[in-house]
Amino acid sequence: MQQSARRPRPESSEAEREKIARAGSLHWFHWLVVLASLLLTVVAWQFSSNQVEEKAEAQFKRESSQVVELVSERLLKYEDALWGGVGAIQAQGGGLGHEEWVRFADTLHVERKYPGINGIGVIMSVTRADLPAFLAAQRRTREDFQVHPGHDRDDLLPIVYIEPVETNGPAVGLDIAHEANRYSAAIRARESGRARMTGPIVLVQDAKRTPGFLFYAPYYAGPTPVSEDERRERFLGMVYAPFVVEKLMKGVLDRRSRHVGLRIRDGGEVLYDELRAGEEDFDARPMFQREVELELYGRRWTFDVWSSSSFRSVSEDEQPRTILLAGILIDALLLAMFLLISRANQRAIAYADLALEDLEGERTRLEEISQRLQATNQELEKFAYVASHDLQSPLRAITHLTTWIQEDLEEAGVLDEEVRSKISLLNARVARMSSLLDGLLQFSRIGKEAFALSPIHLGILEGVAELLDVPAEAEVEVSWEGPQVALARPPFELVVRNLVGNAIKHRGQGAVLVRVRARVLSEERALELVVEDNGPGIAPRFQERVFEVFQTLRPRDEVEGSGIGLALVLKSVQACGGSIGLESDPETRPGTTFRVRWPLGLEPAPSPELVPA
Repeated sequence: MQQSARRPRPESSEAEREKIARAGSLHWFHWLVVLASLLLTVVAWQFSSNQVEEKAEAQFKRESSQVVELVSERLLKYEDALWGGVGAIQAQGGGLGHEEWVRFADTLHVERKYPGINGIGVIMSVTRADLPAFLAAQRRTREDFQVHPGHDRDDLLPIVYIEPVETNGPAVGLDIAHEANRYSAAIRARESGRARMTGPIVLVQDAKRTPGFLFYAPYYAGPTPVSEDERRERFLGMVYAPFVVEKLMKGVLDRRSRHVGLRIRDGGEVLYDELRAGEEDFDARPMFQREVELELYGRRWTFDVWSSSSFRSVSEDEQPRTILLAGILIDALLLAMFLLISRANQRAIAYADLALEDLEGERTRLEEISQRLQATNQELEKFAYVASHDLQSPLRAITHLTTWIQEDLEEAGVLDEEVRSKISLLNARVARMSSLLDGLLQFSRIGKEAFALSPIHLGILEGVAELLDVPAEAEVEVSWEGPQVALARPPFELVVRNLVGNAIKHRGQGAVLVRVRARVLSEERALELVVEDNGPGIAPRFQERVFEVFQTLRPRDEVEGSGIGLALVLKSVQACGGSIGLESDPETRPGTTFRVRWPLGLEPAPSPELVPA
């Protein structure tokens, strides 16, 4: 038997197949949604990361300043103790015996009230001529007292008393004039009348031979001298305190209560150093570091402050990482959803092709398969609608997240105008994407619903215009002829709102005037709707593009919109069997005119109850 030839597929069926295939493919706007969501995620993540880093940097600056201030305040407290000793000596007329000094030192409770200090003592100024008498006086209470070491200077500055003597015994009798660093600071204290510190030295009583310094407060015979010459002539000696810097820092700075490491330098010499591998809480790659210079009693100390390992722990915040992971997850779900839709559509088309090939010539079963294809397509459209609707959920989550970030920053007191502006920009972008999705949903529904014809009074045009957010500088004029018609009201109101809203949104400079006119064309059984504005107009080469989805002729940052309004108008008019035209030529006159022909049903019977809605 001769095999029958395969009948060619009808052109209308082939066109419908191509239409379904294109609808189920991934288009540029799908990738736009994914890219926009990814961009929002990156912006939110970067913004949150910057805020966390700025907060951590502010905390580091605050802690480093506190450390430097604490050292400065503690030295001021030690200075007060020195001047207290000066006061005690001057109260005795410039002379204070060994026993009196011991009692004075006991009242200070040095080890308890002044942690970090090595002791407190007295240095007396002695000339070489007075040295024998001075030694004799001191040996009445301390037989083994002697001044050491020898040197060539005429004036001597021996340490006479130092308490507690148990830990400072080697310093008793030490002549500080033997060494330039000790001596120069003593001269500065004598001639200025102020407390002064030496440069870095090694204390004779420090067995570890670590960096230290001496702290001097001078005292004089008689009333307080006012000139340098008087201070030089009436100088009697100094109350002083020796310090081992390592001990001082342990007494001043509690390691457990801070999260920064410290190095102190006097000129080129390091006095104290925690910034070394092996030190407690050391961070080889600190998040922050800072250098602070401080004038202290005639010396310039440089504080190198670094963030420690514990600082990294307390300043870590999982919020940026959470934002990034959540955003990537949302993007992956979006892409997976689009791919599932596309693959489902491809499977449906493949199934239809197979069914058509197997059932050629069987008209009844072909109609059944066609019905199944229509049902499948409706399910796909419904799935696309629901899926697009669900995209609003992650956008609302991002909006809530930015609101929480702003509240946290306000509570932390680090929200400045720049940060507030960035948050507002982020919220505006989210609102734009939400508007875009709403427009897509509205666009997808057009043509899917059948609207019944109803008697309409054309006075509804005024009501539609009043519902729009018309700015103060804009005016909308409405006029009509033949107010009673029969048409589908929802799509008609959508067309009017979008045309008037588009004219206001794309207005030019100065006052805005939008004229809305409607008249019944009886012979054509149609309604002519004209919306005319005095805006900048649309060049002829762009007039076809304005009806396409996502097309705008001005940057999105200048005009807030989704780019779907005129596409909704075109699809609504065509779905109702009408047509729309555009008239504009900016080179001859300003403004744009949209002219809509809307088919009408049978004229409804006049009703006295019919009033404008």
